[in-house]
Amino acid sequence: MTTFTTIFGMIPLAVMRATGSEVWRPLGVAMIGGLLVATLVTLVLVPTVYAVFETRFRRFEENTA
Repeated sequence: MTTFTTIFGMIPLAVMRATGSEVWRPLGVAMIGGLLVATLVTLVLVPTVYAVFETRFRRFEENTA
């Protein structure tokens, strides 16, 4: 939830068209992209890799027992 509030807070910074926004826009885009990637890695990739290794470990234990 904290990530989503930060992403939504950065949206105005990323889409701003006012004077001086060319300095701040890349920061907003980079933060949004980084938070989205980190959230996906944490919530999808890490549990998937864990499940794959857990399955392989159980098969290895069954074959050696």
